[in-house]
Amino acid sequence: MNPRVLSIWLCLACCAVSSCATTVDEARLLHAMRQVEEWDGRDGARGERGPWQITGAVWSMHMPGRPFAEARHEGPARECALRHLAWLRAQLRARGCDDGAFMVALTWNAGLARTLSGKAPMRAYNHALRVENLHRHRP
Repeated sequence: MNPRVLSIWLCLACCAVSSCATTVDEARLLHAMRQVEEWDGRDGARGERGPWQITGAVWSMHMPGRPFAEARHEGPARECALRHLAWLRAQLRARGCDDGAFMVALTWNAGLARTLSGKAPMRAYNHALRVENLHRHRP
C-alpha cells in the first residue's frame, strides 16, 4: 500500500478510536508523554530539552524571556508542557479536530502542520498510540 495512503488511513482510523476515548486528564496525559519521551538527562538529537523534550521554538512561544536552559528542570518544563498542551488542544478544536489524547500526542510529536496535512511520520503515530495507551490504562 502507498505509504501516503496508509498514513491518511491510519490517521482517520486513529481519530475514530481517539474520539471514542473518555475526556482527557491533562495531568495523566503529561505523565504518559513523559514516560514515552524517556528523558535520560541529555538533550535530544534536535536540541529538545527536559522531561517532555521541549524544543526551543515551543519554549520561546510559551515561556518568553526565560532561558531555554530552564527546560531541563522539572518545574519550568512542566509549566511549559501544560501551556503547550492547552495550546495544541485549542488549535485542534479550532480546526474541528478531536483533541483527545491520541491527537494531542500525535500533534505534540509531529507538529500541527504535519498532523493536519496528514503528513505525520509513522514514528509519530507509534508515539501517539503509546501515549494514548498509557493515558487510558494508567490507574
